Amino acid sequence: MVGQSTLSAQRGSLGRTVALIAVLYQCHTLFTEGDSPKERFIFSAHTILVPLSNSAETGWSCLPKFLTPAMSPSKAKPVVLSSGAISSLPPESFPDPSHGELTWRTLFTQPNTPTTDLSAGIAVCPPHTGHLCAHRHTQAELYYVLEGRATVTIDGQPHQVDKGTAVFIPGDAEHSVMNNSNQEFKWLYVFPGGSFGDVVYRFSEKAKL
Repeated sequence: MVGQSTLSAQRGSLGRTVALIAVLYQCHTLFTEGDSPKERFIFSAHTILVPLSNSAETGWSCLPKFLTPAMSPSKAKPVVLSSGAISSLPPESFPDPSHGELTWRTLFTQPNTPTTDLSAGIAVCPPHTGHLCAHRHTQAELYYVLEGRATVTIDGQPHQVDKGTAVFIPGDAEHSVMNNSNQEFKWLYVFPGGSFGDVVYRFSEKAKL
């Protein structure tokens, strides 16, 4: 008769084998169907390491954890910025003035704020000459106009926008802003991803508007 300890060991070995096969299958799926190489790597690596290292003696308990995405605990915290706090943020601008005549204040970004998943700020173009030259970046972007009116051009198509207008800009779409009006143009911009520093602006060769 096979002893209880032997049966337990066999069940544990079988459970770990099944779990490993499932891990390999999910990794294949993630690396071929995931949203991005970085996300696929982080998700699959976490899935492999956590369930197998935390598996119980029999090995079967790791399967439910594996079949559900295992996300690391979020370190994000709620952040509320008052109008005074926003006004006190230092205005930023491009080191190269040929990229545009505007300033912005970054509201949420790692590591300055304990936030994740999104980064955001408020940009301002002065009257008459304010502009942001044509550029692209990998991330999609959202504009919400807070004040004024301007022309936002996306992939060669101009759009007249004013207060209350929302604009979605697809990733890698060329876009620019031109303020020909006699008032300041101010808008909220939002990027996916927790760090604004990860957004790489690629200006068009002629930096046209």
